[in-house]
Amino acid sequence: HHDKSVEFLLQAYSYATRHHKQQIALRIATHYYHGHQFEAALPYFNEAESMLAADSPFAVPHLITLYNLRRYADAYQVAQQLRSQGSNHTAVFEILAWISEQTGDLRGASEYYAQLVQLKPDEPKYSIAQARAEFRQWNTEAALKILLPLKSKQIDDPIGLMEVAEMLTVLGERDGVLNMAYRARRLGSDQPKIHLAYMQVFHGCSLPDPTVHDVSEVGEDTAVLIEDELGNKSWAVIFGTILGDRTKDEYSAEDPFAQ
Repeated sequence: HHDKSVEFLLQAYSYATRHHKQQIALRIATHYYHGHQFEAALPYFNEAESMLAADSPFAVPHLITLYNLRRYADAYQVAQQLRSQGSNHTAVFEILAWISEQTGDLRGASEYYAQLVQLKPDEPKYSIAQARAEFRQWNTEAALKILLPLKSKQIDDPIGLMEVAEMLTVLGERDGVLNMAYRARRLGSDQPKIHLAYMQVFHGCSLPDPTVHDVSEVGEDTAVLIEDELGNKSWAVIFGTILGDRTKDEYSAEDPFAQ
């Protein structure tokens, strides 16, 4: 049925006048675009270039066609035009951000990702990408400002989640990071890269924290923060002279646990 309709359109295209020819070209381009036949779609989009302004429903499919054909310079130029015409479509900013990042324009990439965060505040992937662009420029404060609020967000993409954990580890942030990496490993248990990244985060978090005292310093009348491998934390208080109440995590210095 689809082939019949495109045959009919191609026939109509062959004898149409200039303006009608462009309208039919767009219908043929859209047909090929939806069938992921981008190579076939592009000449018909080009035929109707004058009808591809930002307010046209065909503008973004044309842009995505260029991007999928790896015509990145053309895609970037078209995306810039659509943006200057006031387009707020996420594909426009995604393509600008991605191409900027790939070509090393990290400042530009960060700005485009920031616009995506504004357009789609509930999509953590854009915040992660913006943090990555800042991190790669070693703008540590800017990166942390974006990353820290992500710790309380529900991120279900294991790669994105692990990326947040990795960046936080490098930036010296420990709190809750191992938990994130552990969850990412569970979500992406079938991905070898995730297991490798988990080990890196695990070792990064296991490096001596300058704010934590050595275990040999634990003695009478000290409070100890204990963390298990799942990241659960609890305080234990060790008393010198009085017997502690074990149900309240209080121990005497002679208690085997305290020892």
